[in-house]
Parts: sequence; structure tokens; C-alpha cells
Amino acid sequence: MESSMRSPRGDTLARQIRDALAERIRRGELLPGARLKDSEVAAAFGTSTTPAREALRLLMRDGLAEILPYRGCVVASVDAREIAEILDVHSAIVGFTARAAARRLTDEQWRALEAAVDDYERAVAAGERRQAAGRFHRLLIEAAGNRVLKRVHQYLANRLLLASDACLDALAEGMPYREILAALRARDAERIDDVVAEQLARSRQMVHTALETADEQG
Repeated sequence: MESSMRSPRGDTLARQIRDALAERIRRGELLPGARLKDSEVAAAFGTSTTPAREALRLLMRDGLAEILPYRGCVVASVDAREIAEILDVHSAIVGFTARAAARRLTDEQWRALEAAVDDYERAVAAGERRQAAGRFHRLLIEAAGNRVLKRVHQYLANRLLLASDACLDALAEGMPYREILAALRARDAERIDDVVAEQLARSRQMVHTALETADEQG
């Protein structure tokens, strides 16, 4: 039986391959359903199949790949129901995260959050809101200092990356970061929950509209 222990070098290489493939998925170069054959991955990165297989295992763990019958490992996909369920969980996470972070935020973290909101508003004006939408959440989760929360958020964010461009644009539109920031400063937990609930309702409607439009055009 093979040992489950891996050398640091092999583990590092597998993670580097995983990171490179994940970035290609994020950029839309590898679309849902695209095959991920370990032999082709190994050839592309000039390595053996062992780190390639481990990289694919890490992608599956992170929610970016899945095994399908008769096809093997492919880039994962999400449907409308899962997107709605992710939004429900994300809503609960944002409220919890904001309340936890409010007790721990340093001056440097406050400045980083304010800069993230400024960047998002500039990105919205430039039509590039999707690229800037996630930074505020990542900074807030770092400030909360909860490692499990960070892993759960990353998994959900990965799953949402697999949604259509129309859904991602809809989700990134009109995020109430300025309102959340104001509620954080006031340590107003009730207002934080209200803002998040209002955004969830808007996001659900925008995603529903985006999916309906895509179906009509398809």
C-alpha cells in the first residue's frame, strides 16, 4: 500500500498546478464540463501524473472540479437551485462575519475595507464591478479571524465562480458595501442583518432575471 505521506516538493508542485488551473477557471478559460485528464495536465506542466492527480483532487475538494460517469474529472458546474442555496448560506455568513469582525478590526483593516469600497465603486463606474466585488468580503473574513469560516467562504466563492457570466455580473451589481461599513462602524448588528437581508432579496431577483434572459436567448 502506498504511503499517504507526500514529499514537501510534490505537495508544493500539486498546489501550484491546482492554483494555475483554478485561475484558468476563474478567467473563464476552462468552462464547466471541460475535461481535466491527469495525463494532459501532467504534460501541460511538464511533470508526472502523480502531482497532476493530486492537483485535480485539490480542485475537487475546493468545489471547482467533479467526477462524472464515463467522462472522468471535469470542471464542475452549478445550477439555479444551488446558486439560490449558496446565496442563502452566504447571507448568513456575511452577517456573522460582520459582527465578528466589528469586535476585532484594527485601524489598518478599517483603512483596507474603506479602500476596498472605494475600489468597488470606481469599478462599478468603469463597468468592471465583478473583479472588485469579492475583495471586501475577503478582507472582512480575514478580520473575523475564523479559519473555518474562511474555508467555507472560499468554497462557496469557488462554486459561484462556475455560474454564468450573466449571473456573476448580477451578483456583483449594487453591493451595499458602504452601508455595511457604516453599520460596522456603529457596531449596529441589527442594521448589518437588515442590509444583508435586503441585498439577498435583490440578488435573488437579479439572478432569476439573468437566468430567465439566458434561457430566452438560448
